[in-house]
Amino acid sequence: MKFITKILGLNPTYSFKKLRNKYEIKLLVLDVDGVMSDGGMYYTSEGKEIKKFNTKDGLAIKSLIENSKIEVAFLSSGMDDKIISHRASMLGVKRFYVGGEKKEFILKKWIKELDLEAKDVAYIGDDVNDLDAMKLCGLKACPSDASKEIKDIVDVILDKKGGEACVREFIDEFLDKECLC
Repeated sequence: MKFITKILGLNPTYSFKKLRNKYEIKLLVLDVDGVMSDGGMYYTSEGKEIKKFNTKDGLAIKSLIENSKIEVAFLSSGMDDKIISHRASMLGVKRFYVGGEKKEFILKKWIKELDLEAKDVAYIGDDVNDLDAMKLCGLKACPSDASKEIKDIVDVILDKKGGEACVREFIDEFLDKECLC
């Protein structure tokens, strides 16, 4: 597996295993559209929004929650919270936000509520609406199809695209590989 990393002073073949010693992540924040899904907009003939989620991401998230001390949160700029709240409930994710408030404000609120430091937070995002929130975090990652603006600030560019198990890739290789089934 090839991983592209941009930690200062490290070459692109620097492995996730070496990164594990650099961070002690307590909160994993996931953007939804473009990370957990492919970012496409899908509608039924009745006009209802639908999303496709990768089951490998779901298994990894659920296993991480059940078998580690890392909390997972969903942070979305979308407008339909029913889909995301349902997905969160299915996976055991207790903390999520869907709406128009700037993501960095929500993230600051969560960091305060959980009594964390920003360095304790990992964030996987893919587009400019994630930019300011990601800049607050200790570890920043993105799917391979993220925008240039995001790729320019992240520590890790994953091999997988959004919606194609990039969350699973991150959890497997970085957070807690041993906790997964």
